[in-house]
Amino acid sequence: MLDYPVAIKKSVGANLLNKNLRAQHPWISPWTIHVSLGLINVVGDLLAEIEDVMITKRPGLAFFRITEELDDDLDGSYHRKLDVFLEARQRIEARDKALLTAAQRAVGRSLLICHACGNLLERKNLNDKGERELFPFLPVPEVKRNAFSSNSFYMHVCMACALNDWEEKESTNITETTLASKAQLNPFDNLEAWEDSHDEVMDEFDVAKRQTGDEDLVADEELSVVADEEKAADGDTYITMYDIEVVNKLEERSKDMSKDNAYRIKGIVKRIKETSPDKRLVAIPDAWRDYCDDLVQKFPNFAEVVDFIRSQLALSAMSDGVLRLPGLLLVGNPGTGKTEFMLTLANDLKTKLEIIDISAAQTGIALTGSETYWSNTRTGVLFDTLVFGEIANPIIMLDEVDKARSDDAHKPLAALHQLLEPRQAKIFKDLSLTELVLDASHVMWMATANTLDTLEKPIMDRFTVFNISDPSSEQMRVITATQYQRFIDNHPSGHVFEETMRSEVIDELCKYHPRKVRKMLEQSFGLAAYDGRNYITVEDIRASDTDSKKDRNLGIGFLSSVD
Repeated sequence: MLDYPVAIKKSVGANLLNKNLRAQHPWISPWTIHVSLGLINVVGDLLAEIEDVMITKRPGLAFFRITEELDDDLDGSYHRKLDVFLEARQRIEARDKALLTAAQRAVGRSLLICHACGNLLERKNLNDKGERELFPFLPVPEVKRNAFSSNSFYMHVCMACALNDWEEKESTNITETTLASKAQLNPFDNLEAWEDSHDEVMDEFDVAKRQTGDEDLVADEELSVVADEEKAADGDTYITMYDIEVVNKLEERSKDMSKDNAYRIKGIVKRIKETSPDKRLVAIPDAWRDYCDDLVQKFPNFAEVVDFIRSQLALSAMSDGVLRLPGLLLVGNPGTGKTEFMLTLANDLKTKLEIIDISAAQTGIALTGSETYWSNTRTGVLFDTLVFGEIANPIIMLDEVDKARSDDAHKPLAALHQLLEPRQAKIFKDLSLTELVLDASHVMWMATANTLDTLEKPIMDRFTVFNISDPSSEQMRVITATQYQRFIDNHPSGHVFEETMRSEVIDELCKYHPRKVRKMLEQSFGLAAYDGRNYITVEDIRASDTDSKKDRNLGIGFLSSVD
């Protein structure tokens, strides 16, 4: 009895498993993956290894493509060599080497199995009489290739496919036993049974079995199916930001648009398809209680704000752990540390931060894009952050909202009426691409202002407002020490300097606002380095007070006054 797994040469099985592969790894939806049925498991293992190397189930790749080719250097028709092209968005040497190794391993494994059915290839001498008597279905070697040797012609053969081909040609001589064996493993009658047999062979490669749904056996010819259910991995939560089908239809309709508009739409669609519609929701820190205590220590004049944030993190901890904060408006004098607090918060919470200077905004274009009737129409910051980024709950910081223009023709804050209401934000449309609906309900809005006098009440009412007072002298000592420590921890030269700032230097810095402290410290470190010192002096601080020099009418460079 000839006992070999039956080969599959139809496309339905490949399309079905490709669809399942994309359901298990939704992040591959924008990328090209065209491989035969037998190589599906090799690709699946490669995808899992990429996720392992990138330490995420949603790897951020700048480019990714997998195809296959018939290599002329390989014998027979059972090989298909994988072509793997991938590049991470951020270059990290060690990680890039690991990705390259994973890709090379996948290519090597593709040469050991049959591209049609996934069975292991066996090396056979096609001119050996004993082999032919035992396996009459072995392919007949081509004369031109056999001319190199009259006694032997070795070839890597898929025994299952060879048997299948032989049976088709010799159908009149097939025994009843062979027919019964074949019927048991017919993939179109019993796909699950075939998968079991297929996986037994692939165990030699330690390939995990991939479940295939039994309700939909229709092939997806374009292999671009995105999973309907969201896939949460390693505790991460994802939402679908937009409907990819709308993007596809938009690209199709661009053919009927004017040349300029079609060019613009195609450019946007191309960028959209380079990313995934599934965006990650950043989670709260595991030790969120300790984090809030530490935040108060760093920003003592923001204690009330931190208490509010602590309560919101507690709510998230009781549910799904997703980071959520309602709109916050911090009001206080210039230099009280409002912007620095926002920057620190976004960095610590590991979420994306986008800052919009409202004082420089003439209209709402920067936030929500411009209308399509403008020849230079473009998408806004919110669209770009949500669509081209990877995070669904970024922080959008509106700086100096009290300086926004409020006349009838220019209202840069008008869109906040919708965006600060979660139910309305869920159906946000950028003015430059109104066909695409985005879920902006998870965006965290934060704003700063020096006064509330010029703000519209409907806008102000949508924020939770906190008045930030100038830090006391005691609080300033904490703030200056924090600024010093941040430089030590983050700057490449930080390890050179003393771990703590000298008391007399702290006293001198406490005379200034927090915003100015950071700038003066940066200059003071430079002055100390120039003198070859590993510590900052009071003289360094005073020398870095450039505003004081201007007040004394000293001028700069060639403009310096001469007595």
